[in-house]
Amino acid sequence: GGISPLVGNLVNLEGIKVYGNRLNGSIPNDIGNLVKLQYVDLSGNKFSGEFPPEIANLRALKMLRLSANPISGVIPDAIGNLTELESIELDDTNISGYEVPTGLHYLKKLKLLNIERANVSWGFVETVLALYDLTSITVAKLGYNPIRNSGRTVAGVAFCEVLYEKERYILSSFRPGKSRFVIT
Repeated sequence: GGISPLVGNLVNLEGIKVYGNRLNGSIPNDIGNLVKLQYVDLSGNKFSGEFPPEIANLRALKMLRLSANPISGVIPDAIGNLTELESIELDDTNISGYEVPTGLHYLKKLKLLNIERANVSWGFVETVLALYDLTSITVAKLGYNPIRNSGRTVAGVAFCEVLYEKERYILSSFRPGKSRFVIT
């Protein structure tokens, strides 16, 4: 079974945690009605279909974890509406995309971005630059994706060390006056 579309009627719900329950089907669009949601953990199930763009309505959301589900599609630019978001975990999914979502720049409280083993082919330098301005980010897990090297340089990113190891880029950056972040 899956999540009933009637979940959208639970307008005072602040958290959903149903990881590892073998739930299937698509994530109901009605989840976008739950504007008080702060935590969503649907990881380790069998949810399929497109990344629900209605998630961008959840402006109180702090943690979004959809890991280990065969969901597909791109992360919508409207993800930038989630200004309270601290953690996005989309690892082991079929999320795709060729461009860094422009909304990523607005997630000023984001501490963790995990898209390992998804199917994104963002430009490496573009990703670094998108994350560089997010002063709260401490970990970005991008490994095992077809991240492409656009041939651009990381100009303006001070104290940046980039290693290429086992088909993964590892970047450690010390930002003057800002926190350190690591991309693996």
